[in-house]
Formats: sequence, C-alpha cells, structure tokens
Amino acid sequence: MPLQKVLFKPGVNRENTRYTNEGGWYESDKVRFRQGTPEKIGGWTRLSSSTFRGVCRSLWNWVTLSALNLIGVGTNLKFYISRGGGYYDITPIRVTRTLSANPFVGNGTTTVTITDAAHGCLTGDFVTYSGATGTYATTFNAEFQVTVISVNTYTITTGSSITAGSYGGAAVVAAYQINVGPAYAVPLVGWGGGSWGSGKWGIGGTSVSPIRLWSQNNLGEDLVFAPYLGQIYYWDATGGVTTRGVLLSSLGGTVTLTIATPCVITLISALPSGSAIQLATTGALPTGLAISTTYYLSNVSGLTANLVDSAGTTINTTGVQSGVQSISVLGDVPSIQNFIFVSDASVWL
Repeated sequence: MPLQKVLFKPGVNRENTRYTNEGGWYESDKVRFRQGTPEKIGGWTRLSSSTFRGVCRSLWNWVTLSALNLIGVGTNLKFYISRGGGYYDITPIRVTRTLSANPFVGNGTTTVTITDAAHGCLTGDFVTYSGATGTYATTFNAEFQVTVISVNTYTITTGSSITAGSYGGAAVVAAYQINVGPAYAVPLVGWGGGSWGSGKWGIGGTSVSPIRLWSQNNLGEDLVFAPYLGQIYYWDATGGVTTRGVLLSSLGGTVTLTIATPCVITLISALPSGSAIQLATTGALPTGLAISTTYYLSNVSGLTANLVDSAGTTINTTGVQSGVQSISVLGDVPSIQNFIFVSDASVWL
C-alpha cells in the first residue's frame, strides 16, 4: 500500500464529534496553533514574586461584595488569603498565653529555649510573641517555628546568637497557631504495619497521620474553611486580609440577659430552639447562670428565648449583673469534621 500524506486542519473544532471531525483536531491541552501548525505552550509564568509556606492542597476563588478577587490557599503549614498576587496569613490562633517572667533562655547560640507547661505544640508549629521588653526585645517580638523538646518545653531559632541568660520581661504573650499537618503521607510498612489484615502483605494499610487537607467555601463574601479531622473556622471579609480566621463556634456575639423568672436572653442573630451555648462576661453574670456551663435555648421567638439546663429545667435569675454578656461557645458546631461545604438551600450542611 503506497504511503499517503496526511494533512490536518488547523485549530480545534468542538462543534462536531471526534468522529465527524475527520482530519482535524477535536481536543488539545496547553497547545496553540501557529501558522496552521500546533505548538505547545512555552512554559509557565509565575503569578507574582510572593510565595507561601508549605505544600498547597486547597484553592478556592471567590469575589467579595466590594469586587475583591480573593483565593483561599490551604497548605500543610498555614492558611492564606491571596489578593493581587500577595499571600496574607490568616491562620487561626489555637490559644494565647502569658508566659512566666523572662521566658527566653539563651545559651550563646541561635537556639533559644522556652518553657510553657502543656503548650500543646507539634514540631513545626508557629508561635508569635508580643510584649517582650529589654535586651533582644525586637528579636523576640516576632513569629517563630518551634521544635518540641517535651510537653512543657520547646526551642526556637533566632537570626543571631543570644547571649546565655534569660530575657523577655514579665509580660510576654505567646499566640500559638493551630497545629501544622504533614506535607506528605508516611506509610506504615512491614510486618504489623496498620490494623490487622489491612493493606497488602508487607506494606501496611494506613499512614502515620493523614496529610493536611483543607475544605473551604465562601458564605457570601466570607470564607468558611476547615482542616481534615479538625475544627471549622470562619473568616470575615469586612475585617480585611490582615484579620485571622476564628473558630466558627466563637461567633455567638453579645447578648442581653433580662433578670427574671424565667430568665430571658436576647440574641443579636437568630438561633434555632435547642441550640447549645456557653456564656461569658466582662463583669459578672446574674445569680443562676455560670461561665463555661452549657445551656440550651427554649421558647425561641425571633431574637428572644429562655434558657434551660441539660435536664430541661428552666433557668431563673436573680441579683445583679455587670459588664458585657456574650456567647463564648456555640455548642452545636462540630469539633471534628471530614469535609464541609455551603448549601444555598439550608445554609449549613
């Protein structure tokens, strides 16, 4: 059979099927046509000179009511909001603590030791210090990545050597960010790896810990995001890209308590009957209510409701109260989740 020259028509034709588009191109990937001939795209161009820390596992793009084009960027180390090519760290704070006096202990090297009982850190976690005074105050009032020594002690690395001694003063505050996650899965291998009968022979069935995966979705112009097997966080766009995300369960807001039999609570946003809440105050709660005790809403009418305890007994209040009252915890928000998304029909699922 003699050879026959095959000529392809330039361009990609998606108007017909791949079978009827004989002698033409039906689909392509990263290809352009130049003078009738297909040519691969010549490489990638960096979006900006800015970079983020960690391995990215999640991206979510949306536009705010003020027309800001934003991208949520979840990595194994941090969570960022990208705007205009820049990355803004909004990683939530796990806990904030005031350390003991002169907590930074130097030994003549760049390694500094800090003692904080039951700090809860993992190696690689981030902490930001503030309030340090005296020698090296400028050095210590910054963000650092920690190396855990024990449940009570960890070290940080400074940019220059710190003379042996203790520094920082009496009012150093440590803001610990949520724990980091693995960048890659590390399999359990060999005999006994994983649970009995799981995986292939000699390989094992599970990993030491799952890689850090994020799920995220915008609720209007705001962002809801959560790490796999972690808590749910919320970022309010009105605060700007320099504002960190916070626990969704912390968004109860201020309330008004009317001392009565039964007590009446007035909310700033509607909650369904049966919602579990805990109260906080900058002063004192009236007699009959206590901080860190879970109560439930009953007889909900608009923004007003009564409170009952876990046994269903109506709460009565007497005496006086002071300060600003607020909901410190929304108890119905899951503390562990695998995946979240926003539903346009029922708001939360």
